[in-house]
Amino acid sequence: MTDILGTVTTVVSTVKKLGEITKKIQDAETNNTIADLSLGIAELKLQIVDLLEENRELKVQLAAAHEIFDVREKLEVRKNLYYFKAEVTDRPEGPYCPSCLDSKGKLVLMSDNPMRRHGRYLCSACHAMY
Repeated sequence: MTDILGTVTTVVSTVKKLGEITKKIQDAETNNTIADLSLGIAELKLQIVDLLEENRELKVQLAAAHEIFDVREKLEVRKNLYYFKAEVTDRPEGPYCPSCLDSKGKLVLMSDNPMRRHGRYLCSACHAMY
């Protein structure tokens, strides 16, 4: 995609050269056409920059989705809560909040609920009790 920007830059410089040549010709219609072409190319360049940024953001989102998918494969459900099937480096076994993982894709460790009448565990992110 970055090659496209290089190509557009080359086209812009070619159009500028063409504009200089047409100034010598003194043809108003040709000058206007080249000016329109220059504007169109400038707009195209801006759109390409926007697309490159969107592409970068989508790659980040895709990587996050793959990470969530990889984590889900390592989890199992016990008593409606998520736990790791096997020991994972730098992560406790669980329990993890099903609401946060299922709705937002976030792995949030639940803590003991001091008021156990509504549930044994409390999520610090969404405040769900299980």
